Amino acid sequence: MSNLLTGARIELYTSVLPYYTRLLEDLNRAEGRVSLIYHAFVHGEWSSKFADAMIARAQAGVRVRLMTDGFGIFLEKRRFFLRNLKLFEKLREGGVRVDIFNPSDRRLTSVNRLHIKLCAIDDQIAFIGGSNIADHYLLWDDTNLRLQSPSMQSLHHVYDEVLDLSTRKSPEKSASTDNGPLHPSIKLTVPRRKKHIRDALLELIEEADQAIYIRTWCFFPDRQVMRSLMHKARSGVEVHVLLSHQTRVRPFDYINRPKCRSIAKAGGRVYRFTDRYMHAKIAWSNKGDVILGSANIDYTGMNSNFECSLALRNPWLRDQLQEQFNEDTSGCIQPYAQC
Repeated sequence: MSNLLTGARIELYTSVLPYYTRLLEDLNRAEGRVSLIYHAFVHGEWSSKFADAMIARAQAGVRVRLMTDGFGIFLEKRRFFLRNLKLFEKLREGGVRVDIFNPSDRRLTSVNRLHIKLCAIDDQIAFIGGSNIADHYLLWDDTNLRLQSPSMQSLHHVYDEVLDLSTRKSPEKSASTDNGPLHPSIKLTVPRRKKHIRDALLELIEEADQAIYIRTWCFFPDRQVMRSLMHKARSGVEVHVLLSHQTRVRPFDYINRPKCRSIAKAGGRVYRFTDRYMHAKIAWSNKGDVILGSANIDYTGMNSNFECSLALRNPWLRDQLQEQFNEDTSGCIQPYAQC
């Protein structure tokens, strides 16, 4: 698994408030361009702070773009839908380009949604992880990264690649101009085109020789991923899965239980996070291979949504994730009679 830009400075955020605070600080310092992609950008205190910063930078000559999902702005907080539209209009009037994503390609359908959570600032800084922009995320457990390196421009190209498959492009610019190669560590799910995140996950599992850790909001892996996890567990590799005991889609909280039982019977350990919603989407191995981003380990994350994750080898990040995992699982529902 390739390292992301050797020498990059990485900051891990396991709480959302400091993550938002850091993101806002960097937005206020942007000098050239900003590309934000979020499944949901919801009316509230923090979206207003980000909007004000985006407008200020746009009026200072920075190219600022925001893409958000046409379903996400309605479903995340339905009562705020009209306020969300007013917020986007305010952004446009302030010089920010706003694109509302809806799938356009003939091979796509309305279920192929934009689920990415990403902000690229200039060519040096990027934020990626599980959190959308909405006040209620402050109450959730989530995981995000900040990366700083001289070569972050590839993450701006994610915006253009997704925009090319959207019907609702901003009227002031209907075609993308920044298309370029993505760094090998940037993994995408693009429906019917790319399953790079799934491929990276399988590679991480297959190469692990001591331990595999998965922390995910939704856990419903396909047959091949399940077979690989169970094979590793039976061969003596530690397999640990931490999932949110409750999500906002209650059927998922029950349909994952047979798969969890199967992993436990194979010798793995499964934990249900009960403190609050746990929204992270991460996998790592004892070797220091880490996959972190927007993709849950389920059909939508691996196949049918637009997703972006980073795949990198970083022992420091592995150790930080491991420390948080150990702390959180100490109070979880354990394997696995409860399922």
